[in-house]
Amino acid sequence: MLRNTLLGMVANILNAATFVMVVWGSPDQTKAILWASVIIIAAGFVGLRSRSSFQTVKPRSVSRRTTQNLVRNAFLFGTWWGALPVLFFGGATSAAQVVITCLSAGMIAGGAASFYTIPVAAIAYCIDFHDAAERFGSGSANKVRGPFAARPD
Repeated sequence: MLRNTLLGMVANILNAATFVMVVWGSPDQTKAILWASVIIIAAGFVGLRSRSSFQTVKPRSVSRRTTQNLVRNAFLFGTWWGALPVLFFGGATSAAQVVITCLSAGMIAGGAASFYTIPVAAIAYCIDFHDAAERFGSGSANKVRGPFAARPD
């Protein structure tokens, strides 16, 4: 997991930039730039930190502190990516909705695959997609109109 951190952070940066390009020129452009800036700055920081430690000899197991940092970062990235459909899906064009759905599904799958060796980090990352819908969606995921929302009967 840890040796792939730089690659994962590059994927975060490219996916955030892709989203900004998709909504460029729309009323959500400024909000999308602010949203993506947080991902890009955080991923850049984590990626550069992992790159600096990449050249040292790796132990066979990770420390408790490293695991805690990994779970914290997974939680924060999962929360921010989970906010993407909640914040932007409703006002997006059909094409942007497809991109938001694909980015969200891809980030869930990529995060789960990246964190498979540390299950608590995988859970912290993936559960936030639902938790973000609860927090940002006026208290109920059913009120959210997005790719993960329940359809009204």
